[in-house]
Amino acid sequence: MSIWVEYFKYKDSRWENTAQMREQPKWTEPENVLKRFFDNRTAATKFAEQIGDQGYHCTIKEDKPL
Repeated sequence: MSIWVEYFKYKDSRWENTAQMREQPKWTEPENVLKRFFDNRTAATKFAEQIGDQGYHCTIKEDKPL
C-alpha cells in the first residue's frame, strides 16, 4: 500500500477586494501538482499540516488492495 501527498500552491484572489460581498471562488485546475510519498499515514498527515500552513492545498491519497 502506497501513501502520498499531492500538493500545489493555491492563491485566492477574492481577499484582495474590500467589498462586503465577495464573489464565489472559481476552481481552476492546478498547473503543477507536486507529490511526496510516505511509509505511513501519520508522517503524511504531519507533512500535509506543515505544508498547508505555508499556503498549499494538500490531499492525502493512498491505493488500497482490492
